[in-house]
Amino acid sequence: MDSEEHRQALNHLVLSLFEQDLFTSNFLQNKYAHLVNAIFLADYPAQKWNSFFKDFLGRCDGRSKCDIFLRILTQINLDIADRDIPRTNKVCSWLRRF
Repeated sequence: MDSEEHRQALNHLVLSLFEQDLFTSNFLQNKYAHLVNAIFLADYPAQKWNSFFKDFLGRCDGRSKCDIFLRILTQINLDIADRDIPRTNKVCSWLRRF
């Protein structure tokens, strides 16, 4: 993002969509999880969204929201922790920041 204000607006939009529980199909839930994961990978290591887990967990008040949050965590795991996926040296050096 080019400014802190835009970054916060995007985070607010992502959380608002999560609260509204609009994702009725598996496809939309997976795409939303992928989007949130991309934002997480950009913001969390730079300590721009330190309350990420608290923000989502505080809004998990139903089964469908918990399911989407688990999809988000799965996406994060696939990109950061899953060692079964072969990665290039460039990607491995980037992941070491975590």
